[in-house]
Amino acid sequence: MGVDKMLVLYQRSLYNGFSDVRVKVYFEKFICSGIIRFYHYKQVAVKTMGNKAGIYLVAVLVLMAGMVGGSAIGDTIFVKVGGSGSGTSWADAYGDLQEALEDAAVSGKDIWVAAGTYKPTSDYGLGIGDRGRHFRMINGVGIYGGFAAVGDPAWEDRDPNMYVTILSGDLLGNDNPATLVEEMLDDPCRVDNCYHVFYHPDGMMLEPNAILDGFAIAGGNADWNRPHHRLGGGMCNENSSPTVIGCFFCRNSAEFYGGGVYNEGSSMTVIGCIFNSNAAKTGGGMFNINGRTTLSKCIFIGNQAYWGGGMYNKNSSSPVAGCIFSGNLADYDGGGMFNYDSNPMVTDCTFSGNLADNDDGGGMFNYGSNPIVTNCTFRSNSSKGGGGMYNWISGSMVRGCTFSENTAVHEGGGMFNMYASDPNVTGCIFSGNLATDGGGMYNYESNLTVRGCVFTENTARDGGGMENILSRPLVTNCTFSGNKAYYYPGGGNGGGMLNMYASDPNVTGCNFIENLAIWDGGGICNRYSSSPYVMGCIFRGNLAYSDGGGIENYDSKPTVTGCGFYGNWAGYGGGMSNWESGCPLLTNCVFSGNQAEWRGGGLFNWLSDPNLTGCSFNVNLSDKGGGIENTNNSNPSITNCILWGNTASSEGNEIFNNLFIPHCTPVISHCDIADCLDGGSWDALLGVDGGGNIDVDPLFVDADGADDTVGTEDDDLHLRSYSPCIDKGDPAGDYSGQVDMDGEPRVRYDYVDMGADEVYPIAGDFEPDEDIDLVDLGAFFNQWLNISCVGGDWCGGADFDKNGAVNLMDFSFLANHWLKGIL
Repeated sequence: MGVDKMLVLYQRSLYNGFSDVRVKVYFEKFICSGIIRFYHYKQVAVKTMGNKAGIYLVAVLVLMAGMVGGSAIGDTIFVKVGGSGSGTSWADAYGDLQEALEDAAVSGKDIWVAAGTYKPTSDYGLGIGDRGRHFRMINGVGIYGGFAAVGDPAWEDRDPNMYVTILSGDLLGNDNPATLVEEMLDDPCRVDNCYHVFYHPDGMMLEPNAILDGFAIAGGNADWNRPHHRLGGGMCNENSSPTVIGCFFCRNSAEFYGGGVYNEGSSMTVIGCIFNSNAAKTGGGMFNINGRTTLSKCIFIGNQAYWGGGMYNKNSSSPVAGCIFSGNLADYDGGGMFNYDSNPMVTDCTFSGNLADNDDGGGMFNYGSNPIVTNCTFRSNSSKGGGGMYNWISGSMVRGCTFSENTAVHEGGGMFNMYASDPNVTGCIFSGNLATDGGGMYNYESNLTVRGCVFTENTARDGGGMENILSRPLVTNCTFSGNKAYYYPGGGNGGGMLNMYASDPNVTGCNFIENLAIWDGGGICNRYSSSPYVMGCIFRGNLAYSDGGGIENYDSKPTVTGCGFYGNWAGYGGGMSNWESGCPLLTNCVFSGNQAEWRGGGLFNWLSDPNLTGCSFNVNLSDKGGGIENTNNSNPSITNCILWGNTASSEGNEIFNNLFIPHCTPVISHCDIADCLDGGSWDALLGVDGGGNIDVDPLFVDADGADDTVGTEDDDLHLRSYSPCIDKGDPAGDYSGQVDMDGEPRVRYDYVDMGADEVYPIAGDFEPDEDIDLVDLGAFFNQWLNISCVGGDWCGGADFDKNGAVNLMDFSFLANHWLKGIL
């Protein structure tokens, strides 16, 4: 058995833009030389970005030498250059591989081929001239290259790297190695090459036991305008399923499909092969149709086509595992891979430095397809749209993949989902991608699912992390951090996410951390009738130079519930801004330590009527309206909220209503607002007193948190067990299905607390001192067996279950919490 061999193909660091580099791909002594064009866009609209971006195109091939056991000497046919015998031994070797194939077709023996170059000499009766010559594999026969051309090498001496065995379609030996890959089909030096190096026409029905192992296959040129002979320059399989191991397909071409290999109705097995510098109109390296070709540990590098530079699959479900697609070029779509009406399983693969020059899908393009893509890396691919991946009417399943430093001139640096594309994207990382719109991901009329993903350091004019147009994605448990929406006329919106034109994503359990919008919506920007549902999310440290550090809503009506806004910054609306009928429904949210340069530290409203219920505003800062500012006929409804400790350097610490622009009259009920009852009467400048309002310290547990820094996630705006805000919310409100900031039911014994926290105190803290001890026990027994408990007092609070009597059930509550603290 042989030892696995390693072949380093190419290593180079490329700068921004693209460069022509002369590449020599060494197959040890065999050199496939030419000029391969590697592309890498890193500057689209922002010239200050990019600097030097390195691509390291390192392709390592495990050649699997000897993975198939050798045959016994008596069952072997021998071939070497210069041989003139009958193939019974190396000393009696054939000099023509074609003769050995004819022998094996009768004897069924395996063929061992020594280093050197071999060209086909038979057209198998096609009668189309010399260019119709080709080789054919045989069922049950293994053809093995990589033996020394001198001596008497045994199987264990085989080394395809050292003893390079070439099967060439260059009949005259006049191919020009300097011809660019994209020019091979028009190269006059190739017009006399074989149409195919291997051709297996319909009816041969090759099976997997037909084996080709350890060869370089080069110089096929399928350019005849007839069926069959314009397909598969290196190998053409029609309803045949051979096994090819450790082979190198280099500088083959086809007028139509499959420069390197064409498979139709085939289930070919390809292991440890390289496809380099092959060209076709479609599927530069390989084209598969109506079959199931299996590929493992292969490399597609520097191939070119109009569609599918590296590979094109049509109506196929090929498993592709552990493969590298690098530096391939599609003039239109699918630089690395194009899937049309196909469902391949792509696992542990790398797509790097591929380009779709004039269209979409630098790494992969899917049309009407449902591929399963698992644990793959998409890095430094480029296109007009969908630098890493482009889905069109496709339901791809993408799991555990990384999309990094991909570039799209227009939309979707990492991924573009178009027209009813509903992929399931789980556990993926989108990092450092760049586009004009949707740096990490761009969705148009698509309702995909995105779970457990990370969007970080992506950049775009709009929608740094993600942009949704007419889309309703489900985005769950994702993190958006350090994404940027840079300035461009008409842009700069949605550092983390932009939702436009009736886009209604469901965003749940996500973190938006330190995203930047040069214009509006540092964390999320909602525009033009977009009404996302945002639940249980954290917005921390996001920045918008204009409006809405955490969220900006323009003519949009999102539902935002159970979210925390900490330490966000903007010109207007540090935590959130609402413009032009931006009327969100805000429930059970926390606004802590947000800051606005001018107006509305926590919340800013312009011609908007948001509905706020059960929210807490603490230590927010602005010039006017530290907590909330309302201007230009904004009339929010504010119920069960707490506004305390907010600061305005000019006026309106808690709430500021601009009376010089059309009048603002918010309706405020059952709220705790600092100084709202200063002097014993309602401060009319705050708005309309809807009743039930108080002006008492809410007694937050720890407003600036353990780090003593306001505006961080440890700001603890839970209420202490003896807070005056407990049970002081509006009892007539509709709280069905609502939960507080911790996910606990909003209604407790028919009562509701003010603020974002619904307190569930430990039963029995009568003092109160947040410790249940003998003093509390004595207070409890003072009410023992009292059966006249009524609402409001409930026997001094001893009737824990509020059933009208202090009995054993209540004692069980007390006993369960004995000597326990609240915190």
